[in-house]
This record gives sequence, C-alpha cells and structure tokens, in this order.
Amino acid sequence: MVREELTADPGWVADAALDPWLLVSDGPGSALFGYATGHPATGGLAWTLSTPVRQLDTHRSRAVTASGRRYDLGRRIDVSKLPDEEARFAYALLVCPIIGSDPAAHLGSADPLLAADWVRACKMARHLGVTPPERDVDALSAFLQRHADAYFILMRRKLGY
Repeated sequence: MVREELTADPGWVADAALDPWLLVSDGPGSALFGYATGHPATGGLAWTLSTPVRQLDTHRSRAVTASGRRYDLGRRIDVSKLPDEEARFAYALLVCPIIGSDPAAHLGSADPLLAADWVRACKMARHLGVTPPERDVDALSAFLQRHADAYFILMRRKLGY
C-alpha cells in the first residue's frame, strides 16, 4: 500500500509534474501514470509511467517515487477517463503489461508496434512544434525520417547532454 502522508517539508521542490494522472494500483508496486508536463529525464510533454510511489500526498497534490523524483500532481483521473487515443495507447503499452491486463481493451484493433511509433511521434511533434502524423505506416515512417535528427538534437540540448 502506498503511504499517504503529508509532505510538509518547507523545502519541497518538485522536479516533475503530471496533469492529468492516475494511480496504477494500490499495491506495493503502485506507480503514477500521467501526462508529464515537465520531467528532467525525459523532457516531458508525453504520457509516462513513474517508478513505484513511496509517498503520496493527495491533499497537497504531491508524490515522491522510488527514483527520488518529486512530482507536482494536477487533476486525478480514472483509467476510464483517459482523455484521448494517445493516452489510451500509452496506457496500453506502458501499464497493461505490468498489471497483467490485456492491452487490446485500450488499443482496440490498432497494431501495438504502430501504436508505439505513433505515441512516440506525438511526443516528438510536441517538442518540435510540428503537427503529428496520421496513424498509418507510411505517414509515421515519413514523419520519423523527416524529424528524427532534429528531435535528437533538441532533446540532447533540453536534457543537458
């Protein structure tokens, strides 16, 4: 069970933020799944799964995970309220294998590899300020070829490499 306690530390400084977010399970391996509006290790702007939650303070909208990451938390949602296709695909790909759930419930008839490439392309598009591709093989392939180098350079700079 996740410890629900107040993180009253006056020196609290979040280094990542999720909005919206949900708690994946309530067991010892529970994690946060949500849209990272900021994240120093990934650049944010994408759906992500945290390491296990060590402290969760819903009153102050904060969490600390096993990696030591300190999250500011926005709106809490339920898995049935994932806002769009990208969120559902990311949940299917990141969370379902861990919790032993069938990803098809969230993927529908979408090919998992195509869905993974599309979710990645959506993140790339947000960082680059371009329109994401349609979810088909040819559009994705063209998008990834056209933008891969610029994305790589941008992320190296954003992440300090």
